[in-house]
Amino acid sequence: MNYFKTHNKKLGVVILLLLMATTYACSDLTSNYNENPNATGNAPTPYLLTNAQKSLSDQYWGEFPLGYFGNLYSQYWSQNQYTAESRYAYRPSVVNSIWEDYYLTLNTLQQIIRQNRDKPSEQAQYGKPANQIAVAKILKAFAYQNMTEIWGSIPFGKDALKGAANTTPKYTPQKDVYAGLIKMLTEASDSIDTSVETMASGDIIYGGDMAKWKKLANSLKMRVGIRIADANPQLAEQAVKEAHSAGVITSNDDNALFEYKAQPNNNPINDAYIGRDDFAVSNTLVGFMKANDDPRLSAYAEKTFTDKAGELLEDGRPSGVDEYIGFPYGMEQGPATARKGTHEWSRPSLRVREATAPAIYMTAAEMLFDQAEAAQRGWISATPSAKYEAAIDASMEYWDISSGISAYKANVSYNPGNFKEQIAHQKWVALYMQGIQGWSVLRRTDIDFLNPPVDGKTSVTFDADVALRYPYPTDEDQLNEENKDAAVSNQFGGTDDQGQKLWFQKESGQ
Repeated sequence: MNYFKTHNKKLGVVILLLLMATTYACSDLTSNYNENPNATGNAPTPYLLTNAQKSLSDQYWGEFPLGYFGNLYSQYWSQNQYTAESRYAYRPSVVNSIWEDYYLTLNTLQQIIRQNRDKPSEQAQYGKPANQIAVAKILKAFAYQNMTEIWGSIPFGKDALKGAANTTPKYTPQKDVYAGLIKMLTEASDSIDTSVETMASGDIIYGGDMAKWKKLANSLKMRVGIRIADANPQLAEQAVKEAHSAGVITSNDDNALFEYKAQPNNNPINDAYIGRDDFAVSNTLVGFMKANDDPRLSAYAEKTFTDKAGELLEDGRPSGVDEYIGFPYGMEQGPATARKGTHEWSRPSLRVREATAPAIYMTAAEMLFDQAEAAQRGWISATPSAKYEAAIDASMEYWDISSGISAYKANVSYNPGNFKEQIAHQKWVALYMQGIQGWSVLRRTDIDFLNPPVDGKTSVTFDADVALRYPYPTDEDQLNEENKDAAVSNQFGGTDDQGQKLWFQKESGQ
């Protein structure tokens, strides 16, 4: 498996045009998280936007960032033969690449902002410059939130994206990153003119519809607010109230999705299944869904065939009884390979593996669950149980489920006495295929819901039963060692391992 080959294969014609139009003068890897103000030429901002959305979607939904990291750490999936990552033996090259790719995308988004600030009259042909800046800020916030929830403190704010003016940016503490995200999203929402279509030709997510971008800005702000609800309740309440008042996503019609196309711009997970078959739906997910008779299981997983009839189908699988079987999470490679050979386990569904399966940025279900928690806390005026049930309905609708919904809601009826964990568990199910977000939800509320690897960790050692973060990229030891080491010392007392709690996971005052 070659991450770089797979990643680079995804670049489409628009990105090639962009690369011809814009150069980044990368003399070393420091430019990957620092904007180069001396770049020659300005690409049309719709091209830049397409590039940024495609790159960000691949970073969020790619074979390695999602398949070998996000969907494993959230235990939506298990590995079925090469099991190192599900036992927390990460690949340093992959960590480096994820970090690098996020900052490359942030540079592209910053270029949209810079071109609109420097020469607004030239950019107005693509839509109101303030709107273009707002869209770039919204996507920057999405990227930065994923990054801080992977690592903790990161180069952010005034120190980051400065190019040659600052090649060794300091790391911003996570609590300040979240405060900065709230500010960024507030500015974006407040500056949007919903009457003016913007960068429509390059906007794969919303086609230039600024009313939907405004809802996404507010929805991301509510996501951030709920994420820090225990670590900083005062700031969280303010952010959630403001976001709710300004208007969030409440209908699947407004979901933020990046729609993939046919090859070479197919969904990266689809690409990962061309000639390979490395992932299974985990027993953590299948077990929880079966226990509650969750009808979405048919949309999330593919039925398997147990070897009871002793005959093989044309595709090589044994014939027998249809059922959903989760693959044990974190097996040793030998036993996992043997189990894979029995075919008694479920693949991810064809729906999530198809070429045009979208990358999901935000859905109505997530926002309705967040509103249920906000209402239970008294932060907004709403009935918590009604929002909770509406969230389940929205998720069922998104996954095209029409039967078994009432029975399911009866099985998981709202319990205000245990609202945090119950909402978290249901949100985790609804966030299927959004690995980083599902992992983050449980890290804040109920990390013990996840199972330790069944055969234990590999040679990786840390105190927690399951991973709580990613280690920093090794490239930073060569490029920005002093500031990286300071961040590790300030956050974790000098230990950069996967068992360290991030700030958002802690109660206020800890």
